[in-house]
Amino acid sequence: MMKIGAFAFLCFLCCAVRAEQVLSFDRPTRVGDSFRAEINLAFTREYKFVLAGPDNPVLKQKSVSVTLFAGMKVLEVNSVGNPNRIELQVSMVGGYLDGKAFDASLLMGKTVLCDLRQLPRRFTYADTNQSVPREARRLLGAVFHVPPENTLKNTLGDGIVPAPGKKWNISALPVIESLKRRGFDLKGDSIESIAKIEGKDNFRGIDCWQVTASILSRDVPNLDFRLKAELWIPSDPKRNVIRTIRSGVEVVDRMLPMDNPVSAGSSVRVITNETMEAILIPSKGEKKAPPKQSSWSDFILR
Repeated sequence: MMKIGAFAFLCFLCCAVRAEQVLSFDRPTRVGDSFRAEINLAFTREYKFVLAGPDNPVLKQKSVSVTLFAGMKVLEVNSVGNPNRIELQVSMVGGYLDGKAFDASLLMGKTVLCDLRQLPRRFTYADTNQSVPREARRLLGAVFHVPPENTLKNTLGDGIVPAPGKKWNISALPVIESLKRRGFDLKGDSIESIAKIEGKDNFRGIDCWQVTASILSRDVPNLDFRLKAELWIPSDPKRNVIRTIRSGVEVVDRMLPMDNPVSAGSSVRVITNETMEAILIPSKGEKKAPPKQSSWSDFILR
C-alpha cells in the first residue's frame, strides 16, 4: 500500500511540475481591471501617385505620433473579453498630427470615457459627457481601435512549455482574411507566421517570458507586408501581457481605374509604417470580477 501511495504521489508531483512549466496564452481581462498605461506610437501613411506622362509623382502623407501616460480602467468587454469601453485618467500626453504639435491641454489631467464598440468610436469627457475635440479624437483613435473578436490564444495557441530559442508556427487567420477582403491573391504559402521564445526577463519586478511573433507576406503580387511583435508575458498565468512592442510596414501598389482616360496607366503606391510600445502594469487594489478571457495585447495590437 505504501509503495502504491508513493508512486501515486510521484505521478502527481510530476504532473504538477509539467503544468507549471506551460506558458499559457489564455490571459484574462476583466471588467474592473485597472492599469498604469504608458503608450508610445508613431504612424505614417504615404501616398505616391505616379501619373501617366512625364510629370513628377504626387506625394501625400498622413502622420500621427503619440506619447500617453494614463490610468486605465476596464468598464465593459465584448463577447471574447476584449475591452469595449474604458476609462482613461490622463496624466501626461503629447504628440504630433501631420507634423503639427498636439494641444496637450485638450487631454492633460482629464478623465476620458472611450466607447470603442463600433465606428465611429466615441471619446467623451467624463465630467461633461461632451465629445473631445477632433484633434483629440484623432490622437486617441490612433491608439484605441474597435476590439477584435479574436484573442492572443487564437494566434499563439493554448500554451507552450517555454525554452529559450523554441519556435512554433502560429495562426495568421485575421491577417489573411483582411487581405483577402481587400482583393489580394493569396496562396497556401503566401503568409509566413512564426513565434519564438526569446528568454526570461524581469520587467519592473515581474517575472516574464519574452515572446516574439512575426507575420510576413511571401511573393504576393502588389503587396509587401511585415509585422513583428514582442510580448512580455508574466510567468504568473493570472497576470496579463504587461509590455508589447510592435513594428509593421505595408507597401501596396495599385493601378488606377482604366475606364478614366485621364488616369489610364497611372498607379498609386501606399506605404504604411507603424511602431508602438504599450506598457500596462496592473494597479494596486484592482477589483476582482468573474473572468472574461482575452488579452490587452489583442486590443491594442488590433
